[in-house]
Amino acid sequence: MAVPAKRAAVASSSSSASRSRRSRHLAFFSSLPQYVDSGDCTWVCEFCGAYFWYVERVGKFSRPGHLRYSHCCRDGGVVLPYPPAFDHQFVALYQNVTFMKDIRAYNSMFSMTSFGANVLD
Repeated sequence: MAVPAKRAAVASSSSSASRSRRSRHLAFFSSLPQYVDSGDCTWVCEFCGAYFWYVERVGKFSRPGHLRYSHCCRDGGVVLPYPPAFDHQFVALYQNVTFMKDIRAYNSMFSMTSFGANVLD
């Protein structure tokens, strides 16, 4: 009879441990913030034209009529060159109806060519 008592004690301790783990788990997820809507991404950086949300502004340098951002170009300190124009043959592919109809098959075909397998002989 002593053996079942030990098993019952082990079972009760593991169930209480799982209960406390479950309660910690629930407490963690209930403490996380729920969905927060930051509005539309309509504010524009004055230096580079990148779009931002209002909550991303730099608080100490922003005034109500003049919001400042520095995450994109560091107040105009980073200037990237415009990419070169696409080749006319490349643009013509996307205007081709047959290519656009089969583009998913082409993408699948080329995705398998670059997964990096080593072929053993």
